Amino acid sequence: MLSNIWGAGEGWRFNWPNGLAAAVLLSLLIFLTVWAIWREGGPLRLRSMNRSQWALFVGLCAASFLLSQLFPLAFPWADPVLSDHPATATMTLFSAAPYLLAGIVLNTPASIIVGLFAGAGRTLAQTGEPADIFIIALAAGTSASLLRQNYAGFIFKALRQPVVAGSLGRLLVVAGIGVAVMVRALPQAGVFGALDLALFVGSWSTLPLLIEGLVGGAIATAALWTVPQWRPNRGVVPSPLARSLQRQIVTAFLSFAIAVVLLSALTAFFFSARSTERAVTQQMVDSVDATAQQLNALQGGLTTTLAQFGREPQLATGDPVAKSAILGRMQATPQFDAVRLIDSTGTMVSAQTSSGQQETQATLSAAEMMAVNDAQRRAAPRWLVEEGADGPIVSLAIPYEDKSGERSVLLASIAPEGLEKAIAGLSVIDEFSQGLIVDEYSQVVMATREMRSDAWVSPTTSQLDRSLSAVTGQNVYKRIDPATGARQLVYQALAPESGWKVVAVTPKATILRRTLSIIGPLAGLLLAISALFYALVATLGQNITRPIAEMSRASRAIADGGGLERSVRSDREDEIGQLSLAFSQMQRALRQRLDELSLLLSVSNDVAGTIHIEEGMAAVLQGVLRGTGAAGARAIVRNPNAPAPLSFAEGPAADSMAVLDRAILLALRSADELAYGSAAEIESGLGIDNPPGAALFALPLKPAGEFQGVLYLVYRQSHYFDRDERNLLRTLAGQATVLVQNAHLFVAAEGGRRRLAAILASTTNGVIVTDQTDRVLLFNPAMERAFGLRSKDITGRPVVDVLAGLDIGGALARRMSLGMSSATGEPADGKLEVEVNGRSYLAGISTVFNSDGQMIGRVAVLQDVTDLKNLDRLKSDFVAGISHDLLSPLTIMHNYASLLPMIDDPETEREYTEKILGGIERMKRLVNDLLDLARIEAGLNLQFDRIRIDELLTEVAQEYAMPARERGLHLVVEADEMPLTLADPNLLRRAIINLVTNAMKYAPDSGPLTLRAEAKGMEIVISVHDRGPGISVADQSHLFEKFYRGQISTTDKTKGSGLGLAIVKSVADLHGGRVWFESSPGEGSTFNLAIPRKVYSA
Repeated sequence: MLSNIWGAGEGWRFNWPNGLAAAVLLSLLIFLTVWAIWREGGPLRLRSMNRSQWALFVGLCAASFLLSQLFPLAFPWADPVLSDHPATATMTLFSAAPYLLAGIVLNTPASIIVGLFAGAGRTLAQTGEPADIFIIALAAGTSASLLRQNYAGFIFKALRQPVVAGSLGRLLVVAGIGVAVMVRALPQAGVFGALDLALFVGSWSTLPLLIEGLVGGAIATAALWTVPQWRPNRGVVPSPLARSLQRQIVTAFLSFAIAVVLLSALTAFFFSARSTERAVTQQMVDSVDATAQQLNALQGGLTTTLAQFGREPQLATGDPVAKSAILGRMQATPQFDAVRLIDSTGTMVSAQTSSGQQETQATLSAAEMMAVNDAQRRAAPRWLVEEGADGPIVSLAIPYEDKSGERSVLLASIAPEGLEKAIAGLSVIDEFSQGLIVDEYSQVVMATREMRSDAWVSPTTSQLDRSLSAVTGQNVYKRIDPATGARQLVYQALAPESGWKVVAVTPKATILRRTLSIIGPLAGLLLAISALFYALVATLGQNITRPIAEMSRASRAIADGGGLERSVRSDREDEIGQLSLAFSQMQRALRQRLDELSLLLSVSNDVAGTIHIEEGMAAVLQGVLRGTGAAGARAIVRNPNAPAPLSFAEGPAADSMAVLDRAILLALRSADELAYGSAAEIESGLGIDNPPGAALFALPLKPAGEFQGVLYLVYRQSHYFDRDERNLLRTLAGQATVLVQNAHLFVAAEGGRRRLAAILASTTNGVIVTDQTDRVLLFNPAMERAFGLRSKDITGRPVVDVLAGLDIGGALARRMSLGMSSATGEPADGKLEVEVNGRSYLAGISTVFNSDGQMIGRVAVLQDVTDLKNLDRLKSDFVAGISHDLLSPLTIMHNYASLLPMIDDPETEREYTEKILGGIERMKRLVNDLLDLARIEAGLNLQFDRIRIDELLTEVAQEYAMPARERGLHLVVEADEMPLTLADPNLLRRAIINLVTNAMKYAPDSGPLTLRAEAKGMEIVISVHDRGPGISVADQSHLFEKFYRGQISTTDKTKGSGLGLAIVKSVADLHGGRVWFESSPGEGSTFNLAIPRKVYSA
């Protein structure tokens, strides 16, 4: 039921540690809390939280402090001890929810800090115990760790559920509460009293704490259902137990052993404690009842004895001496210490001493006087207890009447020995138990042990233990000792004679002590047996897991590329031993396979690393010897270039095996393999006497199914070829087959490559090839010359970078790039004219496709069309020149001819006729020049003869002396007597005349025109030198072109066809010579014609 809205008590409370043990416990809890925060990376985890997480963290801290005090519910305990104890009196259902949410959403350090606030609220509002602050914090950390672990498995998945994690975390609080209660009660209650209270409170606190954990877990679960993103899926990892079989075995045993020992111990403890409690209670009841009966009998006997003395006749007389004597006799009995008589007038008569005198008169105390008056008034015996110097003084007052009817009272002090005998029976229960005799006013008369108070507080009805009362049939009570805080069993019985009570108080620690003394040996025996069995299981697990661990380590070493040399041995004969034996056999087989694979890899690398069949076949045969241990191995391969086959041999017996070559070649043409395990089988199978070995294995080499040779090996002793060895040899034979095939393919490919390389190197067309990534694959020499690049410098580079800036406009680079041509939308394939380094090229670009139709690159072939363009230009110029040179005279002739009919003047007609004839002459010369040039270039009508160059120059000079003088020139011949040489005199003369007439046209009025001839080495050089204006730089490169005429202003009126120098060049070429000129503007020109020197004797 709801005990309050806020807090469980009147206000906040805080109880500081009351002893060294409590201080040590608090210090230890603080250390564990700080260590838990540090171990979980507290500062780093807290600093890594973002602003929203910090806001949630602060809110959860405040909520934790508030919810740990809000709506405390009083648990309906039947036991008043639990109802009154602050650790079990109330529960707050929502106190666990904040730190569970912190553990889910934030991190473990944050959950521990939120737990500190929850513990602070519990401490201040409920228990007042400072240790609870840190106990709750550690419980929060435990729950957070369970919530945040991500181990695989059903159990770990269940532990991640908030309900389970919250409940298990609260169980840690149970242990903490038990320890805290014990150290708090230890100074007053002792070890066993504190332990009993701790076990009782701690065990019964489990129920409310579990309810708090379940409710908090349910709230956290509901929050996760509402906001699932608070708990993202972090995946699962194997648990530490899953990584070790021995750990699993030991953990399984320990869990089982702990469960068995705990269950056995708890069961034994429960039944033993219950039996002990009942036995002690029954003993206590029996002892108290017996003591009460004895006390009642004692009191009755004393009353009867004193009453009998009161009926003595002497007491009825008025003689004081007689009365005193009777009183003295009464006092002499062992039951009484002092006897006095008080009459109705209040006069007191004491007992007579041994000397016959009365004892000193003493006054009655107020209590004695009250007891006397009460006895007289009620006419009944009255017991009186007073506190004396040496302890309580018990007195008995009995009224009696004398003969006169006067009522007097006998007041006797009871000897303590009698009461001590009565209470002695209570001390046999336990040395820690307390026996009491209490009067009707709850005043302690006698106690078996010293008490801190003389007053006795009887237990209330609410403290009645119904279970024990039902067992004993008497009202047995349990309560907390107000002085020590320990639990007690109380039983009291009434003495009817006096109304006194006999009380027995037995500490629960007595029951715990006896229970532990009973189950202690049993628990020790269980622990000893468990320890021995644990040692047995650990040893057995180690014996099981050690070979498995060795195999695991060997397997990891094998996986890492080694470990095959590590042996795994076991002397066991069971399944583990069989497994170890099988693993060892697997190691050996794997080592053998690995050696074979290593051998095959080595051979394969050697075969792949060479293009020479000699090197590759030697590697294969050496591999055969290493893999089999044979005495020799040979390979016979067909030689495609010669009739004799190629033979290769390795091993000490290889040379002697040559006698088997032919027989094995013939046998394997129709067989897949030959395997002979003995010399007799070799003789029988191959028909060879005294073979050079005792065992033989041979395989054919058939690349692409075509027989190309054999590979075989020989052993010196008889040998059995198992399946593994045959497979190894077949694989090596396959390597040899590949080697033979590759060698043949390489020869063919190398021949094709060389032919292609020669074609690409000799072609005048440039070739560039790119791959699918637009990188240069091929750049032939013609391309190198055209672009001024080196193939080795640009191969592998992007074509765009290579051609950047070389072709004007970058069109070639764009078309060669697959990516750029696709981006720009330009046509990929086709023709393209580019300008590179002043020359013109026609590029034919094509995309290269593989057999699957995928683009794998581009190829461009560049043809130098500079000369063709120049020729085309010359052709255009030629047509234009011919047209002009033919059209001009035709126009003149047409004009003059049209005027002739209109002219009557004969002189004018004659002039016009001469003009027409002059045009005809010019046309004739042009046609003749064209015909001459054509005949010279075609080599028609050539007539080589022996001539003298000096005479030829003299003749030309004489012939053109007059025209030269008309042009302001005079011819000078500088030629010594020259030997005869072989040349066409007409063509050579024509060439010299063209040079002379060219000088007359372009260098008039320049003075001497020198004709020179001289022999220079193997040439005869003819030169014509003028002192004219020279040739401009713009004209120099075109002088020997057809129909080209210089653009000098002085020659604007110069007539000519532009074929003169072209004819000179053709004459030089026809004679195998050359022509050139030397000229500087303003310094004249020199034209040189050189022909080979062919000297003949006169």
